[in-house]
Amino acid sequence: MDPSSSRAEEIERLLGYTFLDPSLLTEALTHGSYDRPSYKHLEFVGDSTLGLAVTKFLYSTDPNLDNVRVSFFYISALCNANVSNEKLTRHNFYRFLRHNCAALDRAVSNFTESVTTRGEENAGELSYGGGIRNACKVLTDIVESMAGAVYINCNFDLEVVWQVINLDIPLSPS
Repeated sequence: MDPSSSRAEEIERLLGYTFLDPSLLTEALTHGSYDRPSYKHLEFVGDSTLGLAVTKFLYSTDPNLDNVRVSFFYISALCNANVSNEKLTRHNFYRFLRHNCAALDRAVSNFTESVTTRGEENAGELSYGGGIRNACKVLTDIVESMAGAVYINCNFDLEVVWQVINLDIPLSPS
């Protein structure tokens, strides 16, 4: 994907965010199997960014939360952010991923079909078996790498990441 291409513009439109440095967007959507720098660095940054954003949200929502509830909400929020980020899933951001791995396409297709068939509430059960686990991993990698790319691009502003990634955090253990 050329950063100046119509694909990049479509991704930015879907995200509701414009990259000042389009190379971050390209890197965020480049798998390790592709012959370019991959999203691994941005995935690491994004994982930490999501953790910090969730921590900030929880503390600002209720600074008196006890440790058990904080842990529950934190884990719940990160699972939601990494496994089923609605915006990235709804718009099938996987289709923009640059890679050279046909098995990845099959695994993501099988995972998507399984989630659709079994329902989103059972999706976590699917993430532990073989190729389906790998599909889930690449999808969470995309969420994390996009969060990292946005975080770096916006000069490390957690509020911007929060708005772009649009985390939906349940505030009760239901």
